[in-house]
Formats: sequence, C-alpha cells, structure tokens
Amino acid sequence: MGGKNFVYCNMNKRFNIQHPIMKVWEDVPADQMEILLEIKRVVQSFAGDCDVSLFGSRIKGYWTEKSDYDITVGIDLPDKSLRKNIESYNYGVKVHVFYSTRKWQPDMLLIP
Repeated sequence: MGGKNFVYCNMNKRFNIQHPIMKVWEDVPADQMEILLEIKRVVQSFAGDCDVSLFGSRIKGYWTEKSDYDITVGIDLPDKSLRKNIESYNYGVKVHVFYSTRKWQPDMLLIP
C-alpha cells in the first residue's frame, strides 16, 4: 500500500491498516489461502455443502499475527451438536464462527 499507513474507521474505532485490503480471493496471501481452505473443508465436513466466508479485520487489512479468522457459515441456526463440532475443532488458528444464510455482502469474502 505504498508504505503509507491508512486508517480504517468503524463504529468510532480507528485501526491502522497494515496489510492490503482483500476484495477478491486472489488478494489473499498464499499462507492464509491454505488456512482458509482448510477451515472451509472442516466446516463442510460437519455441515455439508454450504458457503463459508471470511470477514472482519483480515479482509479489511487491520489484522495482526494474533488476530482471529472471522468466518460466516451459510446455515441458519445449526443444532447444538453441529455448532459444537464446528466451534470446538482445533483449526490450528483462532477462528470465530457466525452462522447466517444471508447472501454475500461487500464486507465478506467467499472462500472458493
């Protein structure tokens, strides 16, 4: 990003943008692509064929090495055992899972 520090403002919070904003899958760094594809594979092994999307600091560019992966799983109100399987799985990285059948939004990146 030209060596400049940009600032992203959201709900009266300011975050220094340290990384490029991810608008399309090709913008995702290769190491994160592998992580995201594995997250999707695991989620779909429990939930079946469903959309899995990334949102939050990772796509907005203000993540740090300690940031989690905010994921939306394209199912509404999964039963308790399905939620437990998805949310308690050891992905090797911190993952925060949300559920919604709401279609893709501009602030979400669909994992192919």
